[in-house]
Amino acid sequence: SIETVLKEVFFITQYKIYSSLNLVGKNKKLTRFNSIYFDCKKGNKIVLKPAFKLRQHFIENITRKFKRGIYKIFLEEIHRQHGIGYDKKFDFFKGFARYDLEPELPLYILENKFPIHVLNEEFIKRPEVIFDEVQLNKIEKYGIAELSIWGHQIAIPISQRFEYQKVEYLNHIKYDLSSLFGRTIEMSSILNLDIMLDRIKD
Repeated sequence: SIETVLKEVFFITQYKIYSSLNLVGKNKKLTRFNSIYFDCKKGNKIVLKPAFKLRQHFIENITRKFKRGIYKIFLEEIHRQHGIGYDKKFDFFKGFARYDLEPELPLYILENKFPIHVLNEEFIKRPEVIFDEVQLNKIEKYGIAELSIWGHQIAIPISQRFEYQKVEYLNHIKYDLSSLFGRTIEMSSILNLDIMLDRIKD
């Protein structure tokens, strides 16, 4: 399910963050990590379980579910924060997000140039997707929404306008935000995402 894929991807991220704060182990915040796809070994080593198959069909399936999940998170959060989740301007992607209809919509990963500095437990307990004035302006200008989830920077087109603004938006990331982000990757596989958070800095 979509929920399972999101849980697996972001829980392994959460585990890495807990580990960076030395909060994993007996009598600590996280004593066990139950996962379908990942096995967490001693020494902060994470290996793939047999359930995570490096086969094309499997990867395509969970990649699509992950994308749909991110679009659903956008709808839920934009409605919770601003009450506009039912706006007709978002109708063009609701079929994909909710009912798995074609076409499959893109998702972009903005590669952070800097490691993640975990400062406190609130970063783990209450990861929030914030749509402030800056984000709302980008939605209006480019037709794209940016979501920051546990250190992952993700962007999704949420308006048909994006087709006409795509080059301008990508140039905005490349030139205006060059100090923050490196490449912008259009996700073709869940493996494009830095699931293991190799950029984390203790």
